Amino acid sequence: YDSDRGKAAIPGGTLLGNSIWKDFQENGGSELIGKTAGIPSELALAAQILRNPYFEVMRVFFVKDGKIIDHTAWTSRLPGAVNFPDTKKTEVLARMTTSGADGYYLLHNHPNGFSTPSSKDEQLTRDVADQMAGFKGHVVIDHNEYSVIDKHGVSKKFNTPTQQPQHAPEVA
Repeated sequence: YDSDRGKAAIPGGTLLGNSIWKDFQENGGSELIGKTAGIPSELALAAQILRNPYFEVMRVFFVKDGKIIDHTAWTSRLPGAVNFPDTKKTEVLARMTTSGADGYYLLHNHPNGFSTPSSKDEQLTRDVADQMAGFKGHVVIDHNEYSVIDKHGVSKKFNTPTQQPQHAPEVA
């Protein structure tokens, strides 16, 4: 650990916990605007602070040139339900335009301890990707894993990275 830089001394990456702790020390919290999210694993890493053990929360992250520039969220406050109502689709399209985003990710959490998407998650992903241009992926997070659903509703599960991917800039 390099205490002068507030980062773990691991070539090519910053440990997740140290990065979040540094944000809290310097800024009183952790902000996702400006974080790198060019690929789903980068978003899964950055969004770990958003896990909720009680209910699912749907989030949309707007990106431009691989950086998060805006985000929004909503919830039904139920442990196993997430939706994307038409009113939110209108809001997301408007924010895409006003923010200047070149794309967006969907992200939600599974409080049950497993990131495996349900068939409803996969169908919701296909519907949103078909109806709204700019879709980059749907990430389902949990504490030790995440899943990515593509525009066709096909999902794949991964272990949550503990450090920033080698090819990407360090998490500040």
